[in-house]
Amino acid sequence: MKKNILLCLVLMILFSCQGQENKTVKNTNSRINDTMQNKLNMINIDLKEIEKHIKLQMNVTCGDVFDPAQEYTPTKEDLDIMLPLLEKSLFNSGYKIPDYSLFKQKIQEGFGVDIDKTKEDIIILYYNDRYNVLNDYVYGNTYNFCMSNLFIDKKRRIITPTVLLSDLIKISDSKTEDYAIKQNLKVLSLNKYLFYEDKASLTYLLSRDTDFTKELLVCFGYDKEEKINQLVLGELYNMYSTLRENYKLGEVVFVKNKKGEMKIREGVLKTIANNTSENNNDWLYAINDFGYRIYSKDYKEEYEYKNQFTLEEKRKIVAYILNTYAPLYHKYIVKHEGKANWDPGSILENLCAEDNKLKDYIISQKYYGLPNLKVELAMTPCPWEPADPD
Repeated sequence: MKKNILLCLVLMILFSCQGQENKTVKNTNSRINDTMQNKLNMINIDLKEIEKHIKLQMNVTCGDVFDPAQEYTPTKEDLDIMLPLLEKSLFNSGYKIPDYSLFKQKIQEGFGVDIDKTKEDIIILYYNDRYNVLNDYVYGNTYNFCMSNLFIDKKRRIITPTVLLSDLIKISDSKTEDYAIKQNLKVLSLNKYLFYEDKASLTYLLSRDTDFTKELLVCFGYDKEEKINQLVLGELYNMYSTLRENYKLGEVVFVKNKKGEMKIREGVLKTIANNTSENNNDWLYAINDFGYRIYSKDYKEEYEYKNQFTLEEKRKIVAYILNTYAPLYHKYIVKHEGKANWDPGSILENLCAEDNKLKDYIISQKYYGLPNLKVELAMTPCPWEPADPD
């Protein structure tokens, strides 16, 4: 099957999915306790049905379709076959399923999804090409192998991307029930890292499944890991630099979901702050410039991304940028040393000329609970007051 995976950013970030590394593991449950052993033994594995769907999935195409009549669109039936096999694969690898409370907590913290808000057992996180990220759940009868997605299985307490059946099971002879469950290191590492903060699993994801790891942030909004944030920011900044569009780095911080709600990835802002010094403020300068581009009338025609946001949302974006930028500016500008380039005026000072209600609005929102804004706004006149000639 062709795997020209759909891109997760509007401008083609080229984060395509890598082929999964699989290792065949014999059908053994030696490391599973007796209760789980009994549960797994009760899972019905219909090898003929699995073989049928493996053949069907060979006709799943992404990109060019040479024979549309032969193209296969996966359905819920494919998912229903995949998940039990994946469960067996994880258990065979010694994975311990988290309890429900931990599972719910980590999903809420990492992806902003309350799994108790839906009665469905399966929640799908997927990328919607109208917006830059979708932290929402939808459950349908068909799903797209070519679109980046994550399935949250509440009953099995597993999170997984789409996995082809041929990557989960090897059937030698369906008549004699001769088969072996395959180990899927990608899904195993994802679950061990997300629910148990396993550092070795994070290392594996960063080194062996880099593109998928970047999708956790870019497509699904997972901004809790500094190393993932650094990886994405570095690659995006380098890409945008070649286009002389560094300010677009802000698009990975301030996004809209399918419902049109603005999401601010505060974890990415923290990573930007943590990687700013007197000699390097490239990422910080880029998002500061982003604030001007989405707000100022001077860029009305040039930067269409700004049209996604309301005036109130733009004011909030400015507040978050100022909260990150201002303390670092004051920390390093007094030294007048280093190689970093700093704007002589804050984003608030420069934008007050266009919106003299900007400061008052931020105050009316109780500074959005941001710790650095009150002091900064207190020393920034808005609207501007003429300078005293004396």
